Amino acid sequence: MKRLALALSVLVLSGCGADYTIKQLDARFSESGNATDVAEGNRISKKSMAGGTHIDSTGLQINPVAEVGPDGRVASLYLALVNITSRDTHMGAPNSIGTPRRIVFLIDGEQVAINLRGEMRYADVIHSNAQTRGASVGIQETGMGPISVADFARIVNAETLVVRVEGSRRSHTYEAGDIDATFRENLRKFAEQFAL
Repeated sequence: MKRLALALSVLVLSGCGADYTIKQLDARFSESGNATDVAEGNRISKKSMAGGTHIDSTGLQINPVAEVGPDGRVASLYLALVNITSRDTHMGAPNSIGTPRRIVFLIDGEQVAINLRGEMRYADVIHSNAQTRGASVGIQETGMGPISVADFARIVNAETLVVRVEGSRRSHTYEAGDIDATFRENLRKFAEQFAL
């Protein structure tokens, strides 16, 4: 459980840029001897929850996290939701879901739900705009929950996939046509890398 907290902290502190990467956490101090591999930057869609298109690294990501034993087998598998957005004095936080609670996948018509343990953090720096007389602050909403290897494989191999994210503030559904092809391809690459 300590490794999960560390993985969640890494996801929050890393800034989670738009480029997809897989990083291995330092396993030297692991009690279990397992290595933890964390994907970052797997944005589900360029479409904003509030309408429009993300033109920067903001948006909602769903990143796989694998604990790998010394024998090379996956001991545990998780999904981490990361929503990078902001709150503005004029517009509020239209792309915020609050503290992440659950991800529901509709895989070829069948539901798979992942309950999340989450948190919401504000950035330390507030940006002010003299022209609009407003201010904004960055927000990172993160949550992590376990998923079985079989359910992860179902997501990767789905013919049609619809994703609903649920938070303490709001929920949002990404229809199949809204989901970027790179999102599914990155999940497939992760599955292939860890022989899931």
